Amino acid sequence: MRNKLIRLLLAVMAFGSLMLQLQAQEADYIPFPKEGAVWHVAGGGHINSAFISYGVVGDTLINDILYAKMYVSPTFDFDISNSEYLTAYRENEQKQVWGIPVGATDERLMYDFSLQSGESTTVYNFVFGEYQYVVVDFIRLETYIGIERKVFELDGYVWYEGIGSEFGPLRNTAFVIDATQIVTCVEENDALVFQSPFAIECDSLPLAIDDVHRADLSVNIYPSILKSNDLLNINLSEYYNHSQTLFITNYTGKVVYQVSFSTQTLSIPISLPKGSYFVYSKSDAFVSKPVRIFIF
Repeated sequence: MRNKLIRLLLAVMAFGSLMLQLQAQEADYIPFPKEGAVWHVAGGGHINSAFISYGVVGDTLINDILYAKMYVSPTFDFDISNSEYLTAYRENEQKQVWGIPVGATDERLMYDFSLQSGESTTVYNFVFGEYQYVVVDFIRLETYIGIERKVFELDGYVWYEGIGSEFGPLRNTAFVIDATQIVTCVEENDALVFQSPFAIECDSLPLAIDDVHRADLSVNIYPSILKSNDLLNINLSEYYNHSQTLFITNYTGKVVYQVSFSTQTLSIPISLPKGSYFVYSKSDAFVSKPVRIFIF
C-alpha cells in the first residue's frame, strides 16, 4: 500500500513538473509584433529606396475578426503620412500569423512559429504574391538586445520568433533578389527590441554581398549566390602579395572552411550544405570585412 502511495505521489509530482515546464515554454514565446511596431529594412525591397520601413498602425475588422494593419514607408523612419497600406494580419493561439493582402478578403498563412525541426508548411509571400513550400531545417536560440528568441533555419534564410523573416515581415520566403535586403532593427513603441547580426547600426546598410571596400583593403568575392560545388572567386585588388588565409564561417561564427594563399586571385570549389555563410580574408597586416554568400 505504501509503495502504491509513493508511486502515485511521484506520478503527481512528475505531472506537475511537466505542466510547469509547458507553462514556462508558453510564457517564453515571443508573439508577433502589433500596434506600434516598426521594422527598419535596408536594401530597398519592392520599392526603389535604400531603406524602407514597415509600421503597424490601427486595426480593422474583416469577417468579424480583428486584424492589425501594416503599412510600408519609403524611408528609414516610418512615416504614416508617407506610407502605403499593405496587409492586415493577426496571430492565433497556435503561433500562426495570418494575413490578408490589400484588396483581398481571404487570409493566407504568413508564418507558423509552432513548427519543429524537420516540419514543413506552405506560406504566402505577400511581396511577390505567391505561395511557397518551406521546411524548417533546425531551430536554435539566440539573444538579441538582451532578448532570447528562437531562430528558425529554413532553406538558406531564417525566421526570427517575434520578428518574422530576416528579409522583412512580408518577405517571408527567399528569392534571389532578397539577398541584399535585411531587417536591420525592429522597434516596439520606440523601444529597440531587435538588431540584426548583419547590421552594425540600425541605419547602416548590411554587410555587403558583392563588394567590400575598406581603407586598407578592397576585396571582390563572387558570386554571392551559388550551388554546392560551384566555384567561389576572390579578387584582392590591394596587398595581394601578403600571405593570408581565407575563412568561411557559418551562421554561428564557426569556421567551416579555410585555405591559405598568397596570390591576388583565388578560385575554390565550395562544397557546403545549403545556407548563408560569411567569407573574409585575414593576414598579419589586415582583416577584410566579412562578405555574405548564399548556397542553395
